[in-house]
Amino acid sequence: MAKIDELSELLIEELSDFKLQINKLETVSKEIQAVVIKPDISALKSFMESTLQLQNEVVKNQNVKLVTISNKLTNSNRYPKWFLALLCVSLMSVFVVTGYSIYQLQSISEMKLLEYEKGRKEISTHFYEFLESDEPSKKAYLNWKSEQSLP
Repeated sequence: MAKIDELSELLIEELSDFKLQINKLETVSKEIQAVVIKPDISALKSFMESTLQLQNEVVKNQNVKLVTISNKLTNSNRYPKWFLALLCVSLMSVFVVTGYSIYQLQSISEMKLLEYEKGRKEISTHFYEFLESDEPSKKAYLNWKSEQSLP
């Protein structure tokens, strides 16, 4: 029986220790539940605010650059100035050459008439000079002319 008494005493002692531990756990549990854990997010908030502010500045800069590029595109020409100048000079050259060609074509008939008259005078002069220099040819010509005018 002594062993049973020892065992029961040991069991009672263990139970009382267990009860004490449970009471301590309950107290600690109540303290833990009573403690409000509030994390310190001020560093995170300041980081997020600075990042947001930096992002807003970047967006503003991009908008300014976009407006500048848009203005440049609306004010720009589709063709470079040197190309337009070259085109104008080429067109003017074509018009001048065409006008001169038309003038030359119109003056060709006048030139033909002048050259014909000049050639006729030269041949007549040459023919009369020949007749003056060659007496038998002159007589033959005058004879032929008189026969032509008789009929």
